[in-house]
Amino acid sequence: MHSRSATDPNGASITMLVPIPDARRGKTFHMSAPFRPAFSSICMLAAVMSAGSIANSARAIEPCRALARGILPACQDRPQNQDQPSPNQPEKPATAEGTETGKQDRSADDHTKQDPPQAPIPADDDVLFAPYVSNVGLLGRLEVSPAIRAMSEDQFVNRVLPRLTGERNRLILEVRNLVETLGDVRYAARVEAQRALIEKGPLILSILENLPPKDDLEIRIRLTRVKEELGKAGKEDIERNACIARGLAEALSYRSGAVEIDALLSAIDYLDSRVRLAALRSAGVQMHDPELATRSGAKLLERIQAMADSSDLEVRNGATTAIGAMQIPASRDWLLALLSDPKRSPSHRILALRLLHGRKDIEGTLDEALAKLSDDEADFLRTIAACLARAPNAERQRAAVNLELEDGGKLEGTYIVGLDGANVRFAGPKATGGSAIYVPRATVDAISNPNNQAVDAQGARIFLESGTSLRFDKLALDGDRVSFHALDRDLTIPKAMLRGVLPDASRGRILGGSREHDQVRLREGEDRVIEGTLEALTADSLTIKTGDKSREIAWNDVEALLFRLDGTGRAMGDTGDIGQFVQVDLANGERLVGYLVDLDGASIRIADRRIGCVDVALTDVARMHLSNSGRALTGFTLVCDFGNTSVMELDGEGRVVWKLEELFDPLDAEITPTGTILITEQADDAVREYDRSGKQIWAFTDLGNPMDADRLPNGNTLITDPGNNRVIEVDREKNIVWKFGLEEARRKEFKPYDADRLPNGNTLITDQGDKRVIEVTTSGEIVWEIKGIDYLVDADRLPNGNTLITRRSPNMVFEVNQQGATVWKLEKLTMPGDADRLPDGTTMVAEDGGVKIYGRDGTLLRRLPAEWAIEANGY
Repeated sequence: MHSRSATDPNGASITMLVPIPDARRGKTFHMSAPFRPAFSSICMLAAVMSAGSIANSARAIEPCRALARGILPACQDRPQNQDQPSPNQPEKPATAEGTETGKQDRSADDHTKQDPPQAPIPADDDVLFAPYVSNVGLLGRLEVSPAIRAMSEDQFVNRVLPRLTGERNRLILEVRNLVETLGDVRYAARVEAQRALIEKGPLILSILENLPPKDDLEIRIRLTRVKEELGKAGKEDIERNACIARGLAEALSYRSGAVEIDALLSAIDYLDSRVRLAALRSAGVQMHDPELATRSGAKLLERIQAMADSSDLEVRNGATTAIGAMQIPASRDWLLALLSDPKRSPSHRILALRLLHGRKDIEGTLDEALAKLSDDEADFLRTIAACLARAPNAERQRAAVNLELEDGGKLEGTYIVGLDGANVRFAGPKATGGSAIYVPRATVDAISNPNNQAVDAQGARIFLESGTSLRFDKLALDGDRVSFHALDRDLTIPKAMLRGVLPDASRGRILGGSREHDQVRLREGEDRVIEGTLEALTADSLTIKTGDKSREIAWNDVEALLFRLDGTGRAMGDTGDIGQFVQVDLANGERLVGYLVDLDGASIRIADRRIGCVDVALTDVARMHLSNSGRALTGFTLVCDFGNTSVMELDGEGRVVWKLEELFDPLDAEITPTGTILITEQADDAVREYDRSGKQIWAFTDLGNPMDADRLPNGNTLITDPGNNRVIEVDREKNIVWKFGLEEARRKEFKPYDADRLPNGNTLITDQGDKRVIEVTTSGEIVWEIKGIDYLVDADRLPNGNTLITRRSPNMVFEVNQQGATVWKLEKLTMPGDADRLPDGTTMVAEDGGVKIYGRDGTLLRRLPAEWAIEANGY
């Protein structure tokens, strides 16, 4: 029996919300971060016993520090928020942190001035640096920054500088030379090279793992032995030192000087990528100092300009921001060249434009550069420049916001000060010295307005392919373009850039769609789906042509209109735009997705080619995500829960909105273009298609332990059938129109677990029996192959041409390039069944225990509940 059910999502993290009363101002500041309950309780008890209240934390902190060695220091001195107005109090006049609208005044923003210490700096580094090696997140780590700022130069040189010494380039060169020597014709040289590599310790493991594969058998054998020996050694000290170095590099955003910038230049060469990125970001903050920019800007520019070409967009944006902070001619010229380069991604050029805007040495030059642009993005960039030049709305008030970070940290009741390249500046807590804090945009999970909550969409809505959804009127169709009125402007958008229309958003959803036709879904009736060519749109009805007949349908009878799908359904823009959009959910239920143009304490400005530049008051915003990819946070997730023998659909907040239960061991599920659900039920040797009421509307049962099924654009179904050693394509009449596996079946080793039809017409097959992933043509020729991989379960071809592979034992997901070299991997998973690369660059993995979304560095960012998720699809 099939049924529907709805549940609320489970929380994905544990946080401690600590209220700190401030009797002088009659208000409370809240700060939360991930914590260990047992230790936090001990610390809080010690604080209360010694001080009587958390407000007297200067006395209370010492008992906690006595317990801090190697344990999360949950009783760090907590901020009392003396520098922020309460959301319920009148606005304060603008200060050195920014104007009423949050615009920066850098001449007054002396955030790097070294204040006298508020309390003695702990002499024991284990105590001082404890937050760096504990899971306290960015906000917890920043609480150490006042102590770093308060250090004397001698203390800094002796306690900080040695920990930031980088030797990455030298070490990589040494390791590469030693690896080549493993294949030397002289036996003694090979043995000595192997010994030297092992002596360097586990620090070099990351270098070895990123080396291209070697053809020399001797090198491969000896390299395997080296890795085995290094794997036996503990990495605790290496990880500890890297975590401390990262924290110190972050702290140097708040302490400037010649010694400090030299320390950051050294840290940019650190082996650990987290340290390099933190040093890069802090160096960019330091470069706002004109004297430091004059002294060290050219040297820094030479060191990091190549990093601005990195495929890691956090590194790219960090380097670009650092270069843009320098008020030197070389920096200006570099940014102008970037802005004018049509080969750069739009988001990168927009970042350059933001950094150029407002520079004192750019007057007249920027307008000239914009006027010379002639590529496809020229008009759009000029639109953004005009948007940046527009004066802020002086009547808007600052809005208090809650900041949520990807690491679980939260800062409540703060204010946005402004943008600094790839960083967002927030009014900071006292724990960081009271100055504004720099938060990398990529680390922000969400910013919400505590006074607003997005309402469920109601009334007519039009949906753009980007994920934007708008209230509208005056709808009309002119050829292949749709015109309507929204956002206080008249818009005309190509139909290919629109997703669909809901006459009543409370009674339908935009799901599925056809790549061949426009599609109308009626509210009721046996034949609810009508496919054809849209001919007209009016305020009262639509007209669709099916075959040689035209049919006019009143909007009152329509559940949804879906425009013909165009392209691949991937994120808008190119790969250089992954994660570079902002999603703004308004309090009225509308949603805006576009490039971030500007952000301050009162407003956010975003731009989209389709709708232009939109300036929104933060008082009208419910929630915003700063690292969207155009579609990543706008849809639903279909989860195949093998543990509960069910398939469920989750909305963007993780709530169950639809469920089909008591299936026969479901191993795969996907939404078809018509909005139905195609499910592979292995225990019944069947692939079945269900509508949303749970009614079966199609099935194919001539199978043996099927593992996977995909509905193809032509309406056929691609099925992996390992019990019969084959992959087949069947049509609606259940005829087999293509198959692969006849020759393999004779050996009984061909066991296909997953198959995907590629855009070029070939088929990518995960063959667990033969321990390989192969790409075959329609004629059965193998044109690409990677072999020798045990326990394969899934493989996906990525937009960049690489292949994302899921395996069990070891439980991991890894990405290989066309040459078969591993370029990225995610390890220590729990029985993964499927992995998909999302448009924002994160990776969604269906595992035992739920669906999990991981960042590029392997950090768990989000969890969707399931007993044993074996397949998950976002749409």
